[in-house]
Amino acid sequence: MKRINKKSVIGLTGVIIIIAVIIAGVAYKRSLDNNTNTSTGGAPTVAYMHGSFSIDTDNLEELAGDADYVFVAKVIETKGTQYKYPVTVEDESGNSETVTTPYTDYTVSVEDNIKGELVESEAITIQKAGGVTEDGKYTVIYEDDTLPEEGKNYIFFAYAQDDGSLLVSGPSSNVSIQTKDETASIKQSTLEKNAKYNEVVDAVANQIETDRDRSISKYDTSQ
Repeated sequence: MKRINKKSVIGLTGVIIIIAVIIAGVAYKRSLDNNTNTSTGGAPTVAYMHGSFSIDTDNLEELAGDADYVFVAKVIETKGTQYKYPVTVEDESGNSETVTTPYTDYTVSVEDNIKGELVESEAITIQKAGGVTEDGKYTVIYEDDTLPEEGKNYIFFAYAQDDGSLLVSGPSSNVSIQTKDETASIKQSTLEKNAKYNEVVDAVANQIETDRDRSISKYDTSQ
């Protein structure tokens, strides 16, 4: 069995991905809950990235304070996957190969800004750390994280990049908002009745900000 070990660190920048390759060779930890592989015609095996973070990602106040933008959005479309940070590694047989980290692009419609002011009048693009690997065998994601699904609504914790794009990365960086009709846009009256939404609103009001250099999104309407 091939093993890939990738570590990512969210440091003071909150978004810099550092890939460390362990001498033993390498690989993603496979999910115990999903052991189907494309070789048998099933869905890709889930594999987890392990990260070291400068914040407690289980603490909503720290998560909100570290993010540049916190917002509710409906996922309109999965646009594709970019493969970044190529690293040459050796498997257990001593064979070399290049592995990359998948980042998935999504088109979303912002329904409500909790922190920051992103455009709501038109769809925007966000990028999520994680996705299907280049060989199609694995779906890679951080532990305690999920990939967004088309047609569903989420609260996103996003980081503005130097080029103005938005990165959603790390455990709990998008939280599903359950509604009776997942495909419908969320009205403010519906949000106000949602326990998770109110929990995040309170977390933003009491956020623990981190001291790091910050950028502004190209979708920011306050500029």
